[in-house]
Parts: sequence; C-alpha cells; structure tokens
Amino acid sequence: MSKPLSTANFLVTLSDLHNELDNAYWESNCVEHKDIIYNIIDIIRIEAAELNKLSVQDHHYPYEPITQEVKDLKERLKFLHKNMSKYVPRSKTAQNLEQLLPKIVAHVL
Repeated sequence: MSKPLSTANFLVTLSDLHNELDNAYWESNCVEHKDIIYNIIDIIRIEAAELNKLSVQDHHYPYEPITQEVKDLKERLKFLHKNMSKYVPRSKTAQNLEQLLPKIVAHVL
C-alpha cells in the first residue's frame, strides 16, 4: 500500500479527478457511459463535501473515507480504468485519468 495522503492532498487529487471526469462526461456521446461517469462524479462530490466540513486544522491528518458511498468508488474506478478506451473517447482526457485513477484507488479503502 502506498503512503497515506493527507486529507488536504487527497482533496486536491479528488478535485483533479472530478474535473477530468467532468470532461469525460461531456466528451462522451452515449447516455449509458454518461450515467456511469456521472455516478462516479456524484460519489466524489459527496465525499468532497463531507471532507470540506472538516476543520482546516485537521487537513494534515491522513485521509480516511467518510461517506458510505465512497465504498463503491474503488470498484467503479477500477471498472472505468479497465474500460477507459470505451468510456473516454478523447485521448488527452484518458491520459489524465490514467494518471489520476491509480492515485485515488490506492487511497480509497
């Protein structure tokens, strides 16, 4: 297992992932693909909202999942990673997600 990220660093990585998934959502031309990507975005949004409720003084502590929904996130991200070429048509977005997904998967549960 990799070194734990602080809550602050995890939030930055989560925000980057959210932005790239938002790009993938708008670049996708299939409703089924958009639904899958949107479900991941929604889980990220919920977790980030809860993490942002923490005191700033607590952001140096290692990240620990807060919401129940984040338990699904790891499997969904692995699925997206495995099927990247099918769900993310634009190569630049796919490259960015290829870098971000393993970072998030390594730190979620």
